[in-house]
Amino acid sequence: MLGNMRPINSVKVFIMFLSCPLMRRTFLVIGIGLLVSWSAQAAGPVRVGSKIDTEGKLLGHMMVLALNANGIKTENKVSLGNTKIVRTALLTGEIDLYPEYTGNGAFMLGAEKSPAWRAFRQATNWPENGF
Repeated sequence: MLGNMRPINSVKVFIMFLSCPLMRRTFLVIGIGLLVSWSAQAAGPVRVGSKIDTEGKLLGHMMVLALNANGIKTENKVSLGNTKIVRTALLTGEIDLYPEYTGNGAFMLGAEKSPAWRAFRQATNWPENGF
C-alpha cells in the first residue's frame, strides 16, 4: 500500500498549510516567541516599524502589543512610510523588524528569480508576471 503513494510536493503543502488562518496565527506566535527569546539578550528595546498602509499599521501595533505583553520593551516606529523608507530603516538599523508580504520581501532582496520562487509558482500555478 505505501509503495503506491505519490511523493508530496512540500512547497504546495506549505502553502496550503499557511492558507489556514489558524496556521498563520500559529506561525506568528512562534515568530514572536523566537523574537522574545532573542530580544531577552538585546541591550535596548525592540524597534518595531511598519509601512504607512492600514494593514501594516495594524500588524505593527499588534507586534508592539504582543512584545510588551511578554515583558519586552519596544520602541514604536509604526507608520514610517513607504517600502523604500521602511527597507532603508531596516538596513541602517533604525528598526529591528516590521511586517511584510512574502512576495515583497523576495522582490526587495532581489530573490524573485530564485529557484524557491519558481517552485512556488509551479506548485500554485502562479503566472510569472504575478497576475
